[in-house]
Amino acid sequence: MSKESYIGGDYIETTGGSTKIYAAEDIENSSAMYFAQTGDDDGVVYGVNEDPPIFGKKIVSVEWLDVDENKISRSTSGVNVSLKVKTANYEIGEQIKMTIKEIDSKEIQKGKTEIVLTGKVEKGGIAYLKEEIFLESIIFNEIQTD
Repeated sequence: MSKESYIGGDYIETTGGSTKIYAAEDIENSSAMYFAQTGDDDGVVYGVNEDPPIFGKKIVSVEWLDVDENKISRSTSGVNVSLKVKTANYEIGEQIKMTIKEIDSKEIQKGKTEIVLTGKVEKGGIAYLKEEIFLESIIFNEIQTD
């Protein structure tokens, strides 16, 4: 998605507070003649980039947990695991659902190629999907969120 504006004359934007611009890549300002950025007190200040705001509901991160709720990055078959999900813009108590699948539609449990887990969002946007998953034939080391 892109937006282009062509203005035949002056373009003036007045904001009663602050203006923040976020970009996933570059921000470019250019002018055929004179370009200036000014501030009443300090002029132009360059600092550390802030994280852009998140719009809409989003799964920020997912972590696998072992039976003792320690973060793990790898497991083998025959081990119980669960998920810790960090969310953004979900309400406390709101239910989330995640589908766990094995690559290439292999069985993740006997007779199942996917498992659907649910959990409720708690304070801080964290949801624990504590229904432990007994993985019969999977080794995982990566989580994909879409």
